[in-house]
Amino acid sequence: MVRVKIFFLLIITLSVISYGGEKSKKNITDSSQKEVALNESSSENNIKLQEKETIDTPIANSKAVAMLKKFYSGYLSPSSRREQILKLHTEYMTEAMQNKIWRMGANTDINAVIRAQDVPEDSCETLKIKELGNDWYMVKYTFGKGGEYEQQYNIPVKVVKENDRCLIAYITPQYEGQMYGDSLWCHASTFPTVDHSEPFAFVKSFYELYTAKYGCLIPNLQQELAALRTENLTSKAQELFNKAEESNRLDGYKEYDLLIRGFDFEYLWRSSLKVRPLDKANTYRVGYKTPQYAEMREVTVEVIKKDGKYYINDIQNEDSKYFL
Repeated sequence: MVRVKIFFLLIITLSVISYGGEKSKKNITDSSQKEVALNESSSENNIKLQEKETIDTPIANSKAVAMLKKFYSGYLSPSSRREQILKLHTEYMTEAMQNKIWRMGANTDINAVIRAQDVPEDSCETLKIKELGNDWYMVKYTFGKGGEYEQQYNIPVKVVKENDRCLIAYITPQYEGQMYGDSLWCHASTFPTVDHSEPFAFVKSFYELYTAKYGCLIPNLQQELAALRTENLTSKAQELFNKAEESNRLDGYKEYDLLIRGFDFEYLWRSSLKVRPLDKANTYRVGYKTPQYAEMREVTVEVIKKDGKYYINDIQNEDSKYFL
């Protein structure tokens, strides 16, 4: 009798275990079925879901995010041509940034907006926008996703509002990495003046003013720089400057500046700016450091005095041999 009871208890126990196992299996199956159902229902709104997935939270300004997404989607499109890119600049950038973006690109010989010369067709699908605060956003996309040369790009972008429109005011240059913040450019309303008391002070103060102008987001920067050169360069130095600029323009790179040995000058570089006298009378070596080059970028200038004022009369740098 005891054996019979034990037998029945064993059967009941096995039945409970079997039922529990079936129930457990059923829960797993239900879960996977629900997951498939969600995927199937979401596929009807695939485009909208893709748009949501390309925007990381939190989002401070949905208009700014939408603008950046539209701008970079157009840029990353393989069908984009120069005319379309120019239109994107005009429509989505401030006037100052429209001018600066070409100088940034010429300095690195790449497209400064996307930090590359060209991109694979699927790069647009990887586009994401992350809000950083204070109207800064991190634009992210993957170059060659899944391929041998896959690379993640992270580009900080500053957005401002002008006439109720969101516009790109600044894009951190490639050589500044992922740095962001409004201290990346100059916000001064007044500028240092040129000191004509003696030649060293003249060169130092001229370059402090000249590079400060570069460091500000000025819409008519080239006109202001040209005015400074007219006031402080002799006709000989101006001719050298124009010849170097024209030579680079013919090669497809406009706005080369012989005085800085490059196309653009970032505000952060001003802290490294140095002027030192050379053995030759009234001749000075001007140099500054950038993250892009291991060595100082250097320019040699010669100064003369005329009618009680000092002027730059000669400009030479390591690039001069190619176009002077």
